Amino acid sequence: MSFSDQVRDPVHGFILWGKDVARGIVDIVDTPTFQRLRRIRQLAFAHYVYPGATHTRFEHSLGVFHIAGRLADKMKLSRSNRNLVLQAALLHDIGHGPFSHVSENVLEKFYDERKVQLEEKEKIHEMVTWDIIRHDENLARCISSSQKRNDIIKLLSEGYGDQILKDIVSGPLDADKMDYLLRDSLYCGVRYGIYDLDQLISSLVPGDDPSGGKTLMIEPDGLHVVEQFVLAKYYITTQVYFHKVRRVTDAMLTRAVCEGIETDNIDELRQLYTYDGSPEFAHRYLEWDDERLLREYTSERYNGKVIYDIFNRLRYRRLYKLIYSKSVNEFRGEVYYQQLSIMKPDDPRLKKLESVIADSLDKKNYEVIVSLQDVKNVKEAAGSEGPVMVRLKAPEEARPFEQESSLFRSINEKLLERCLDCYLAIEDKNDRRKQEKRVEKVIKEELPVVLGKGGMNDAEHE
Repeated sequence: MSFSDQVRDPVHGFILWGKDVARGIVDIVDTPTFQRLRRIRQLAFAHYVYPGATHTRFEHSLGVFHIAGRLADKMKLSRSNRNLVLQAALLHDIGHGPFSHVSENVLEKFYDERKVQLEEKEKIHEMVTWDIIRHDENLARCISSSQKRNDIIKLLSEGYGDQILKDIVSGPLDADKMDYLLRDSLYCGVRYGIYDLDQLISSLVPGDDPSGGKTLMIEPDGLHVVEQFVLAKYYITTQVYFHKVRRVTDAMLTRAVCEGIETDNIDELRQLYTYDGSPEFAHRYLEWDDERLLREYTSERYNGKVIYDIFNRLRYRRLYKLIYSKSVNEFRGEVYYQQLSIMKPDDPRLKKLESVIADSLDKKNYEVIVSLQDVKNVKEAAGSEGPVMVRLKAPEEARPFEQESSLFRSINEKLLERCLDCYLAIEDKNDRRKQEKRVEKVIKEELPVVLGKGGMNDAEHE
């Protein structure tokens, strides 16, 4: 690319490469490492329910770059800090694996605990991103200084310099969310994630951070647009990201890869997802994308493998069916309610329940998926990445958004919405109603038994 180039984007119009943008930033886009993002869809198989949702991490990253630039200009960042923010914005998703968040689940399950020490709140896919920035030769040619690469990594992780730099790239009102809400809404053909981007950026101001630096705040006049932004994020999460077809395709993808590693014993797949922090892992990881993973494991040489069966179901949209879904709150009064409300989604007791259901229906174990799905209430979702602060008339005064917003003060607190779901491979649609009744009966009878074994009390006395 040259500095005079511009990209026509369906969300933001023209994304311009200004003359004040360092050449290395522009060159990043043309690297094979960044171009790989063209082959990783933003929302995995969401296009099976929203046909237009075939957009990728590539255009999203350009959008984040664009908004980060607008925010940097609004905050009057120095040229060096602006370029650092732009580099971090462009590279924030560079570590996404095939089918994006599905790879995150598998990486968390199979990483090498002997070689990788996770700090609190650290995630494996974020560490993969840092390793790619640190070790990738293509990126090194664009960002030649190892110190600059380390600065980008710091900004994407614990932060670098003033808090305001981190806020732009990763915070409650960051460029990432600002882009994906509008982009996902556009490509899905929905309006759940729509908000006034121009007004939101106009309402943001630098405020004094307790540590003595600067942080991103909103002016009192911006309360309503932040309310709109927070509600947009909540509604698109419940209506799009947690749509039942999206949930089942993600569950099938995760199960297929895990079965490919644990049951099919595919060494290549195990190497792909066993993160060990080495440069070799990062190099190997960058060779894979959505297209290659699906093409490879639907080839005839894997016929007879579990991953082949599930991936071909996905390929031809022969999806598992949501056969049972019940709010965990409906189990109140049961002796196992507390366990069910706090247990982790990968708890082995869920696998035991799957096995019992499979046996009762004469199904293979991998044809039954039991999962726990969590949706945060709107207040918790609003503050999940730190408080949004409202800067009051006096520059040194600030108050949390939730206290200043009359709308959010009026919203009643609601418990975390957690659902127990069961997906089933069903070949005969006419058989579905009968299967639903059988699954409901099995869960009602066996859930207390399964949770009673290895439960919290048992573990405490071992």
